[in-house]
Amino acid sequence: MRHILSKDYLETPRTCLLVGFFCIKNYFYSERCFHMLNYIDGPCGSGKTYAIANFIAQNKHKARFIIAQPKNANLLETEKLLKSNGLNPYVKDIDHCNEGEVVRDIIAYINSNNHEFDDVLLVTHTGILTAYSRISEDQKKKYVLFFDEVTNVTGELPLRVTAQRKMLSDNISLKDPTQKFTEVVAKNTTALNNYAKTAEGKDAVNDIFGKVSEMILDEDTVVEVESEAYKNIKRDGFHFYYHIKPDKFTSWREVYFMSACFCESLIYKIWSKHYGFSFVKKDITLRYKSHTNVSNTKIHFFMDRDYSKRLGHSDDYAIHNQMVDIINKDILKGQSSLTVLNNSINTDVDGVPVREVERNIRIPDNTTVISSYVHGLNQYQNLHNISFLASLNMRPTYESYLQNRFNLKPKEVEEAFLFASTYQAVCRISIRNPADNSERHICVPDSRSALYLEKMLPHVTLESHENKMQLPEAKESGRPALGDKAMTQAERNEQKKERKRIIKECEEWEDIKKSYAEIIDKKETTKVVAKLDFEDADELIKYFEKESQFTSNDKHTVNRLLWPAVVDTDPMGEGGTRFGKNNVIASCFLMLDKDEGHLQHDMTADDFRMLFPDTKMAIYQTYSGAGNYRVVIPLTQPITGEAFEILCRSIAMKCFNAGYRDKANSLPFDRSKFNCASKFYLPNHAPGTEMDFRKYDGKIFDPIKALNQAYVDPAIKAQPMTPEQRREAQKKLQDTLSAHGQGQQQFIQEKLDGFGALSDGMGRHGKFFGLGVTLANHGFDEAGIRGALAAVPYQGLTQRDKDRKIKSIIKSLRGKGLI
Repeated sequence: MRHILSKDYLETPRTCLLVGFFCIKNYFYSERCFHMLNYIDGPCGSGKTYAIANFIAQNKHKARFIIAQPKNANLLETEKLLKSNGLNPYVKDIDHCNEGEVVRDIIAYINSNNHEFDDVLLVTHTGILTAYSRISEDQKKKYVLFFDEVTNVTGELPLRVTAQRKMLSDNISLKDPTQKFTEVVAKNTTALNNYAKTAEGKDAVNDIFGKVSEMILDEDTVVEVESEAYKNIKRDGFHFYYHIKPDKFTSWREVYFMSACFCESLIYKIWSKHYGFSFVKKDITLRYKSHTNVSNTKIHFFMDRDYSKRLGHSDDYAIHNQMVDIINKDILKGQSSLTVLNNSINTDVDGVPVREVERNIRIPDNTTVISSYVHGLNQYQNLHNISFLASLNMRPTYESYLQNRFNLKPKEVEEAFLFASTYQAVCRISIRNPADNSERHICVPDSRSALYLEKMLPHVTLESHENKMQLPEAKESGRPALGDKAMTQAERNEQKKERKRIIKECEEWEDIKKSYAEIIDKKETTKVVAKLDFEDADELIKYFEKESQFTSNDKHTVNRLLWPAVVDTDPMGEGGTRFGKNNVIASCFLMLDKDEGHLQHDMTADDFRMLFPDTKMAIYQTYSGAGNYRVVIPLTQPITGEAFEILCRSIAMKCFNAGYRDKANSLPFDRSKFNCASKFYLPNHAPGTEMDFRKYDGKIFDPIKALNQAYVDPAIKAQPMTPEQRREAQKKLQDTLSAHGQGQQQFIQEKLDGFGALSDGMGRHGKFFGLGVTLANHGFDEAGIRGALAAVPYQGLTQRDKDRKIKSIIKSLRGKGLI
């Protein structure tokens, strides 16, 4: 944890107060006390702001207080609340100060010593953050700052540059251009100060660069660029990225962040992951700790694929209008409701003018349209229905920055933006009232949003309306195309069950950040000649780029066969003859092999990239060339061999649905390579020829997100062995062992000894599961597998937890059809 000493010595003892709704340790720090950041977590509408007002009223003699909230409307509601508690709020926003004087008035208020105990300062997030650097350090130490709702600590600023390239080179430089993202530092401080002071509205470029200049000069804000993009600025410009360091908040006496799902916010993830900063959760007595009034609530969604602005607005807003028509006709049928839309098609919201009204853009009947930024708005509790039809997917450039710079997973970014906004909007209606369990309808575009809300609102029911939608044929997953027979509800339930099982098995590997691979000497062998590990996706692609320089007159050069997996190198995994899928413990990245294509429907490397424009990958030609190539796709985490096959098939199906075929008019990639046991030759070309190697930057492929939408083909699912097949497998194993001078018990014992040598961080649970799979594939029944796993020397695990893991493995093996 980061510790900051406060020099402002106070005589107040360290006590524990129980005040109204609040139970919180009273850390009014002296110079002997550590400074830390606190957070208060609770569901939307549970009374966090109300509890804070009570706390301030009871502790007004011990410190001065500031409440920062997102919008002016929030401040007005809190002003009434504080007055009802006998306090004297001072609101400093554009409605209470002269234009352009808000920040000046905030600074003057805080730097003044002429305040009564009842005084409380109310400001917006933007106001207090802008004023921060001009407030006396001594004065900050007198104030406890409450941030009501999570403030934004990161963002991007796109700068369009043509003739202004010199403006950048003269005034800023890159701290370390060798890094993918590097900090921007001041070269000409005087010029940057002038840009920062320039009034907005004079020039679009200066407006952006003025904001950037102010951030660069702020020691508590980090401004960064992508090094390659800065070196090769295109005509349409590039992006500055910024994030605020936690140091900006450590000068205050205390800081409290109040929010629903605080640990899913970017401020929590970035400061804890990147800066190693610790937050202390404070106890608070709320009206409720979970939503128990939702048993009559139904969540409706319209597609399994991820909804996007491009999809919703394409073809003259056809998809958006279809959702609205279903809402009107089949769901709400004229009932009053709230609606959230993207700004480009909304009606007048918070002063935003009506846009594109001449287009055929429909909204639900009898609805009130509100902004997607709805924190703290409580005047809609009389309504029971809401349609959240906005797509809040961020720019791919910004999402890539967050994922690569701070090692965030795509799911974490979704939680912080799309899901948080959806949940906040939904909680504007009667769900906020714990005594109200009315019939409700919540409409969201896609299943990912519906599933998140299901997690936040237990006991709701979900209903899909995808069968009523006319969606484009090109699908994000490998499910059957629209022309195929629609799945029955039973088939849908089976798909959901299978996906859940597969994802749960993959999530056992989510803490493994490295990628692994094996180098095999030749196709049919039991010899591993090298074990590879890569720290991250960039290192993996650099390895393939380096190998692309290799030349040979033999396309089957030995020691050039790569297996993209964590492998059990015991050759018994495949009957002792060669390595196979039974040896795979986990697959670490995807590889696809594209051979000869259809004459009229061939897929080039450029075609494939266009289908996945935002995904980090590498593509290299095979030895035979002539349009044949291999694709390397890094993953955010390792996955099971079964998941490898499903994802390869899903990607191939997306290409097939886009119109690309192989020479047999089938999937454009080699289907035999979907097997997780597949090995791929490293880049190799004949001397005197050129290798076509391409690397593309972008988001790292998230297998969990893809599996949530993937089609699990029941035709390729393993089936339980019949008694005759089990006896045959056992006999085959015994014959092989006898040929090697081994007995069955010795074979098992070697497996157990090998596992016991593993340490934490090497994916022990995944390999524990892999041992169960190996035994099942060799004909062991449930009792035999349980006995073998029970004998494993699993250090650091209680017997109870070990029994739970074994139970989970047996259940999973049944689901796989292996026992």
